[in-house]
Amino acid sequence: MAAQAAEFYTTGKNSWKIGADIIKPSSGLGAIRYMDLPSRDGKSIDSADKYRDNMNVFYASGVFDRLFYLLANSPQWNTKKAFDVMVKANIGYWTPTSTFKEAACGVIEATKDLNYAVADVKKALDVVKIDYKSCRV
Repeated sequence: MAAQAAEFYTTGKNSWKIGADIIKPSSGLGAIRYMDLPSRDGKSIDSADKYRDNMNVFYASGVFDRLFYLLANSPQWNTKKAFDVMVKANIGYWTPTSTFKEAACGVIEATKDLNYAVADVKKALDVVKIDYKSCRV
């Protein structure tokens, strides 16, 4: 997320690719990871319902990579706003043991703190299949 925020700040746009400049051409991939559709790398997951116990955290992080992408591309949003929310959630609401649901509640709380549109976050959470209904909203 930080790399995409930096890319947005410097160029005004995003590639939504992670490691595109360092991946070997022989891999057949254009990047190590894809934030717009993480499963394009053949290992990452796009939604929480695909999570399995003991899954590699880098592949499981595809869920929140996609959430970040969806928010940044929502009407009235951009990469800066999406990054603001994720940073605030990380600083104030997430813990090392947060579940997808707990992390989603943190994103909602951070969105409220920043006076951004919670409805847009809920739409994005629906896409990545994280149940937020138990969150205090």
